Amino acid sequence: MRPSSLHVEGFTCFRDPQDVLDFGTLSLFAISGPTGAGKSSILDAITFALYGYVPRLGKQGISDAVSLGRDRMAVRLEFVVGDRQFRVGRALRRKKAASVILEETTNGNPRLLADKVRDADEQIAALTGLQYETFIQTVLLPQGEFAKFLHSDPGERGKILRELLKLDVYERMRAQAEQELRQQQHQLRLMRERLEQDYADSTPENLKAARLKLEKAIGQEALAKCASETAAQRLQEIQTGFAQSTELTSNRTRLKQLDSQDEQISIGRDRLDRARRAALVIPRLDTLDDAHARVASAQRELRQAHTQTEAAESDVTRQSASHEHAQRELAAIPGIRKRIQALDELRGVIERQSKVSNEVQSANSAIATTTKDHKAAAAELRKAESMSTAAERELADARTARRTIGYDADRYRALQQVVAEAIRGRELHRQLTAARRQATVAANRATKAELAATDASASVEKHKVAFDRAHEQVSKAEAALQQARNANHAAALRPTLEQGEPCPVCEHVVERLPRRLRAPELEDREDAVEQAKRAESKANRALEQSKETATSAVSQAKERREVAEERAGDVEEVEKAIAKASKKVVGVVAVSQRGAILSAEAFEAISNEADTCATLKQQFDAAGDRISRAELARQQAGHRQDQASAAVQHLLSRSDELRARLSQLEEEASQITSRIVAVTKSSDPAGEREQLTKEVAALEASERKAQDVLEAAKRSLERAR
Repeated sequence: MRPSSLHVEGFTCFRDPQDVLDFGTLSLFAISGPTGAGKSSILDAITFALYGYVPRLGKQGISDAVSLGRDRMAVRLEFVVGDRQFRVGRALRRKKAASVILEETTNGNPRLLADKVRDADEQIAALTGLQYETFIQTVLLPQGEFAKFLHSDPGERGKILRELLKLDVYERMRAQAEQELRQQQHQLRLMRERLEQDYADSTPENLKAARLKLEKAIGQEALAKCASETAAQRLQEIQTGFAQSTELTSNRTRLKQLDSQDEQISIGRDRLDRARRAALVIPRLDTLDDAHARVASAQRELRQAHTQTEAAESDVTRQSASHEHAQRELAAIPGIRKRIQALDELRGVIERQSKVSNEVQSANSAIATTTKDHKAAAAELRKAESMSTAAERELADARTARRTIGYDADRYRALQQVVAEAIRGRELHRQLTAARRQATVAANRATKAELAATDASASVEKHKVAFDRAHEQVSKAEAALQQARNANHAAALRPTLEQGEPCPVCEHVVERLPRRLRAPELEDREDAVEQAKRAESKANRALEQSKETATSAVSQAKERREVAEERAGDVEEVEKAIAKASKKVVGVVAVSQRGAILSAEAFEAISNEADTCATLKQQFDAAGDRISRAELARQQAGHRQDQASAAVQHLLSRSDELRARLSQLEEEASQITSRIVAVTKSSDPAGEREQLTKEVAALEASERKAQDVLEAAKRSLERAR
């Protein structure tokens, strides 16, 4: 991952939007500047853009990175991974969750990859190959945590190295290989158990016996197969014989049935002979029966003719009466037609009555609608008047509230000029406290190391005196030993003699070793020399060790003194930066404290006052917005009141017009009703006319039908006679 550009807004000391750096043309570079200038803020902004955290603030205090006087911070970072270009932007408001957008840019066209924090964090970790904790311990080490990686326990360092070198793939390969090994071992164990259980008797002898049994079984199978084929052929023969036996039984049963029908056949033959003899007499009998039947039929027809004649005469009489009645009813037709003519004359009046009735209904409906609209308009007018009153009251309250805020614009502008320096001064005081603490610790360590070096030097002198004393004791012991040897020369020479070797004194070859002589004084002196030498060696080792310790202590004291001086230089540098910030602040804002360096409380007070002024400005601006909204609401309420008042007046005029028109229609309807009542009492004159027309047609049709029926009855009577 390689950063390309960084844009920040409202982040620590970068209050205004600005492009901090363009990394595209840089290869190797350093970020330098005075303490508190924002060097660490650039690195914090990169970390915040990538992972959403600021190392020195922790995961819970991220909102502290928002610039004073601001309620929002935003960071946008463009970076390159391989040949792919990405852009990530994060924004955070005080006491609210952060938002993020991750995009990939291809040929200048952005493509959204993630707009949720969890998704963006996962994709960025995949792109960079580093989690947040690994990133801040290896790539971008926070202040004061440079040696955290070196001081981490072996397990933590191993975890970091595994993430850096991608060793987790080998760990997964090892785990998978172990899992497959366990599975294969389990399968092998199961196969062995099955072999031991199922094939425990699989010996060469048993295999040979099984083969003999198999050959015997194969022979028996061949014999059984031959026997099965023979049995199948025999079964086929038996089935054929059974079928032939069944057919024979059926034929015998049929023969017995035919034998039992011989008697019935004889009876049928006798009846056939009698029928043949009767056929010769039947034609003559048929002729006589036909004659009697014709006579009876003629008598029946005669009686039927008399009956029809009597019925025809009666029908003629009845139809004549019906015809006369129909002719009498036709006399009422002229009166009915006159009534129909009178009803026809009312047709235009009736149509006008229908139109007037519809218009009356429309007028009533319009009056009801207008009345309803008038009530609604009156309610709207009352509501508009209430809204106007409320808007006036809200406007007065808003103006009063703005006057009571106590916002000082000049003070706000002055504080805005120095708020960054106040924040920087507060941060510098924190750094000064830490630097002084570190300087004190370093000075104490240096003093302690110097005391330890002094003690080590004193120890060297002490061990040197002890070594000189031990060396002196060796010299004394050796002198005493020499005196003892001189006194016991033979005893001293005896241990040096060897058989066959020349004597160290006379240089003659020693043929036989002399008897060993005891010299207690000589032995004591030799033991004393040995003990003195051991003591000298021990003292020498102690002296060398003390020298090494002293050298190390002096070197450590020197190093720690240099560190203490560096820490003291850091304190001085921070104090100079605080003095510079104090000068800028005092040059713009009046401060009660005197002195070249303002205290942390003074910087904190200025920062708090800047926050308070910013809050008051927000309240003042909000009050201004409230006043603007109240004025707009008052204008809208006034406009709404005017519209409602105009609507009420219009609806009143419309209601009066409709009521006047309704009176005219009702008067016309009364006149039409009087004219219609003079002609007919029916509520439906058109229906009455239609009924009368149908009645005339029915009377005429009845008369024609009666005439036709009478003529038909006369014709029937003529035929009957």
